[in-house]
Amino acid sequence: MTVQEFLALRARYHAAIDRVLPTYAAQSAPGPEVVAAAHQIKDLTPRVLETPLLPFYRAVGADFFAWIDQTAQP
Repeated sequence: MTVQEFLALRARYHAAIDRVLPTYAAQSAPGPEVVAAAHQIKDLTPRVLETPLLPFYRAVGADFFAWIDQTAQP
């Protein structure tokens, strides 16, 4: 992956997080846009975060990542 591709993926990742955070914080029912953003987060996380740090991200953000996993289920 080129640097430009990585930066584009990271921008998509951050935009998806911005879309889900209000719903996550309010613990309200996610609409279709939030579900789509949760899918993006789930798909992009291993591509944009440092692989050796993924267990630590998941440990520190356990509630958030559990919510993402649940929201992104088919």
